[in-house]
Amino acid sequence: DGFAFEGRTPVKFCGVNLSYTASAPDHETADFTAARFAKYGVNAVRMHKFSYPTNQGGIGDPNDSTRMDPKGFDKLDYFASKLKEHGVYFGWSHTYGYRVVAGDRKRLLAYDEIDKALKGNTYALMNFAEDVQDLMIEMVVNLLKHKNAYTGHTYADEPALCFIELQNEDDIFFYTSEHILDSCPTYKKHFLERFAAWLKDRYGSEEKL
Repeated sequence: DGFAFEGRTPVKFCGVNLSYTASAPDHETADFTAARFAKYGVNAVRMHKFSYPTNQGGIGDPNDSTRMDPKGFDKLDYFASKLKEHGVYFGWSHTYGYRVVAGDRKRLLAYDEIDKALKGNTYALMNFAEDVQDLMIEMVVNLLKHKNAYTGHTYADEPALCFIELQNEDDIFFYTSEHILDSCPTYKKHFLERFAAWLKDRYGSEEKL
């Protein structure tokens, strides 16, 4: 309630959630779904967890977590164009536990720890690990720079894209943090060193602290 377009025309959103490859269906399903949403007054869609690798239920490149698989991207693009055609906005909740893959190894502080202990899922670790954050930011930037062949717009310039979730659900104080840090000793050491350096810079000495 309380939303308005740029021209101050009031608008209310009735939304639904689609997860995994449901956000990038085949063309026939996209046609049917977009029309069905419009028929029943749905004018907003939250696309959730679609960035996972193709072997984990998403449309992401299984060898590079910052990229989408071309076939999956085409389906996402087509569906986005059909939603737009029917007056349905869409938003991205692209990630729930960013999934790193073997191709990211050289860009991570300790890929093997994430792979072994967390099975590649960086949920909670995302709040501490700057290298993982850099990968997810790059992935989102790549999504925004991508030009949708069906609309002629990049997603950065797409008016039907109504929101992007920067981070879903957890934060640094969430109950999952301690377990995740204990599971990844290299990242825990790096985090504690950074925190100790911050304390020293802020207070100068243990006595002042």
